[in-house]
Amino acid sequence: MKIEKLSGILILLSFLITIYSYFFSNEVFIFSGIFAWMALILLFRFTSNIKLLVSLLVLSLISFSYSFINEFKIDYSRAILVNQYLLTLLIGVGFLRLIATPKQEKVKSLPKGRQSFLKTYLGIHLFGSVINLSSLILVADKLYKKAPLTNLQVIVLSRAFSSDAYWSPFFVAFAAALTYAPKLSTSTILLSGLVLAFISFLITYLEVTRKHNLDEFRGYPIQFETLYLPFMLAILVLLTNHYYPDLKVILLISLFSIVLTIFILPIKVGMKKSVKKFNNHIFDELPRMKNELALFLVAGMFGVSISSILVGFNVSLPF
Repeated sequence: MKIEKLSGILILLSFLITIYSYFFSNEVFIFSGIFAWMALILLFRFTSNIKLLVSLLVLSLISFSYSFINEFKIDYSRAILVNQYLLTLLIGVGFLRLIATPKQEKVKSLPKGRQSFLKTYLGIHLFGSVINLSSLILVADKLYKKAPLTNLQVIVLSRAFSSDAYWSPFFVAFAAALTYAPKLSTSTILLSGLVLAFISFLITYLEVTRKHNLDEFRGYPIQFETLYLPFMLAILVLLTNHYYPDLKVILLISLFSIVLTIFILPIKVGMKKSVKKFNNHIFDELPRMKNELALFLVAGMFGVSISSILVGFNVSLPF
């Protein structure tokens, strides 16, 4: 079995064990982190910024050694699992690409004008809120095949996508907020984030209308009838969180992402193609998460190693 395929299986197991351990048996949670680290070891030589990763690993080892020598408390399990929920969300949302990606229709000519600007901005923003970077890559690629991207198109694509981080529960930014500030209000983040996203749109609209001619803007026609998925996910998560407020929103999103994918994909493409798409995603797409995997695991371990020293010296921090 190739390294990529084996690592894909390990990443999937890490994802499934995280969900299982949260709802049924917390004793096996440690194995989710172990499998994730095993996958990273297999993929390590293929990651970007290897020198930085090695530096962080060495610094972590030095910090842990210092804490051990001075008999400071070291939470080894936390060093392995500190960002596991963030990683689980990233893996779960990745499955949504199998059912949420807009249809790749053949478009003879790109629509033009202000209405095209609004549809393109809204389409990327809504699809990006669920399938993340895939929406940006998909639309940018379609536009580039027609003609080199203009400065205006780059502005619209990047800002429509990046403003999702203000509110989308399917973004790692949202998960990070819930992880490092677990007692905050999810509804407050959503409402405040939506306001910020709207303000971001207004700023972009005012800027581009002042500097560019929107009548000449060429966008990409996204089919909005497929927007049922973002709303379905949001409703499932919010309803479950309402009746079971103690459940982690991150885990709910991860769970519903894989469940909806399992149920909807066979309806869209049939059982045979569904199995093929799942296999391709596990063996090809999951290993491509190597850089994100390295980021969460290595940075998380480094953070825990430093915190063990700070706690050992009784350093008081305002957070």
